[in-house]
Amino acid sequence: MGQTGSTTESNTSNDERNINTIQNKYHNCSEIEDYFEKRAIRHLTTSEFLSYGLSLNDKKDLREKYPPTLLIERLNVPQENQLLIEIVLTIFKIFSNFPLINDSNKETSFGGVLKSIVLLSPRCRKYIGSRKFHTTTLIYIALSKVKQTYVEDNELPLNESYKIQEVVDDYNDTNLGDITVSADVMLQFITWLLALQYISPSNNCKLDYNITSEEWKTFEHSAKCVIRSMNSTAFTSSPSKESMRNITYEEYSSVFKVIIPNILLGLENLVEHLLYSEKDLVETVRPLSNIEESRLLTKALFSQIMAAVPKEIMITKLQKLYIGRESGFSMRSLQSKVFKWVAPTILLINGMRITDDIEYGTSKNPRYKKFLENYSKLRNEDQYLEDCFQKKRKVTFAVYINDPWKVTNKSFFGGEHTTVIQLSPRQDTYCANTLDVVFFNTIGGGIGIGDSQPIIKSKLERYQPGNVSLTIDNALEFGAFRNVGYGGKINPSSLQIENDTLSRTYELRFIIQDIEVWGCGGEKELEEQIRQLQWEEKEAKRRQHVNLKSLGEDRALLEMAGLIGQHQSGGSM
Repeated sequence: MGQTGSTTESNTSNDERNINTIQNKYHNCSEIEDYFEKRAIRHLTTSEFLSYGLSLNDKKDLREKYPPTLLIERLNVPQENQLLIEIVLTIFKIFSNFPLINDSNKETSFGGVLKSIVLLSPRCRKYIGSRKFHTTTLIYIALSKVKQTYVEDNELPLNESYKIQEVVDDYNDTNLGDITVSADVMLQFITWLLALQYISPSNNCKLDYNITSEEWKTFEHSAKCVIRSMNSTAFTSSPSKESMRNITYEEYSSVFKVIIPNILLGLENLVEHLLYSEKDLVETVRPLSNIEESRLLTKALFSQIMAAVPKEIMITKLQKLYIGRESGFSMRSLQSKVFKWVAPTILLINGMRITDDIEYGTSKNPRYKKFLENYSKLRNEDQYLEDCFQKKRKVTFAVYINDPWKVTNKSFFGGEHTTVIQLSPRQDTYCANTLDVVFFNTIGGGIGIGDSQPIIKSKLERYQPGNVSLTIDNALEFGAFRNVGYGGKINPSSLQIENDTLSRTYELRFIIQDIEVWGCGGEKELEEQIRQLQWEEKEAKRRQHVNLKSLGEDRALLEMAGLIGQHQSGGSM
């Protein structure tokens, strides 16, 4: 490559240099950009930098324009999605011009792509050296510039009124309150990020999986749920109105910070691919490749979950344990399928919100009326349903449970990091603050997450929902999710805590349509469960057949009881 610059395996002392010291050394935009470009190169290893040159199959000057078609091809962006292509190219252009994102309008260069890789990777923190800088903010600024018309770039003199450190900290004098991102741009970007969770699980895997149009629609559906966390009115009305709706920076940043903290991991892995030549990429086992998708668990839903779970939770593979539609909607069926799994699990549940309790319980389903007699619903005056809950009836939840399941008619289980994730109509997280969170009550109490044990007496049955809780009746027919603030075993909405809107309490009561339990773990956990099941089947068969020759004196006793003899072969009573 033409301009190689100095590369080392470790950061040099220059990386710790205060950026302000270059103020009097550089006098125009190009010199500033070159400085940050060379600084980025120092944050790559020698092998990475050389591999970047080899991957281009030709020596290139770092200032030379990076062909847009090549960039889109290397990043495996769907060719038919013109808006997404424009989004990706705009992001790289803004990152390429960093830090002068407003004062410079140069095309993306080969050096600029290297700078983009560093800015989109964990290297960014040391590269920038400022706690005020956030990659997510730079991405938002780039998204706000999609569809903008740019003037032709001319070399600008360096503005003497600002310092370079200030340019970095305030994103080249960008007022975040003055810019917005259109909902349709945000939709394509979030959809892409969710898809990348599946497409690019590592930074050197082959990008040989192409999302089908039908799969893209499922990722798009999940993306809408994420965006409704930013703006509750988004994608709840007619499509024509959605294109006019905008997402503010405050709405965007809150969700990226506390609701989907891991959503950029796929993009981080993807841009690292630009440092590899095609022959260096390896085959990889993608999430869910070992199972068939279900009505609930899809690639898109799994990506939603992985974007939300705490980083301490590692989910590499899932194993099907219980599907209500296959095994039957009953506590006994769930128990027989799930209780032998000794690793963490994910409970998935979805349904349709019941909007009129009286009408539904009286004219459509009398069993719901019975459920409400046992469940003290939230008072109407305490019910604050945002637009997405009022206009979108479908609700979906995932619950990560670390402990193995067990019957707990008086006690609880759950374990560390038990988390309730709301997946539709918007995304949110509710984290447990204690280990004893879940019960599986086989004497009529059903399943509770965040509840106290129900009261079960001869003439009294009463659920005792917690301030934040998910209650499932013992027939797996009805569910209720409550969020009324602190004071229970589970902390309230992470989004409400971040936005200081805890006064917006609500409860969602719904009829269950699907319920599933998936085991978290790999082949080791699966093999252990299979061995346990095989042993139990073998033991059950052994108990069904009695070796009469070995009974000895006990044979006469069994004959007197009528259990053997007289053409009977013995067996269970």
